[in-house]
Amino acid sequence: MKSGPENRVKKKVKELLDAYGIFHWPAAASPYGVAGVPDRLAVVRGRLIGIEVKAPGKKATPLQIEFGRKLQRAGGLWFLIDGDEALAHLQQELEAML
Repeated sequence: MKSGPENRVKKKVKELLDAYGIFHWPAAASPYGVAGVPDRLAVVRGRLIGIEVKAPGKKATPLQIEFGRKLQRAGGLWFLIDGDEALAHLQQELEAML
């Protein structure tokens, strides 16, 4: 995995999901994909979770936020993880679901 602030957060997200044995995968961008798809997708107890990862202090784009809203309207969950505080919140949410 590449280095840099965002990639360090991505690594922590992956390690968290792995620690709980959660089925997850990175969403690769492509010209045939859907705009705004989060960096990582996971399934917990049949529920789709989108996880957008940003470097600390960075914000999600309008397309990413709109994707998150659509996912939530469809019954899924969407998280923006930009550092340790948001990662701790994700961990609490996952523990509540498991």
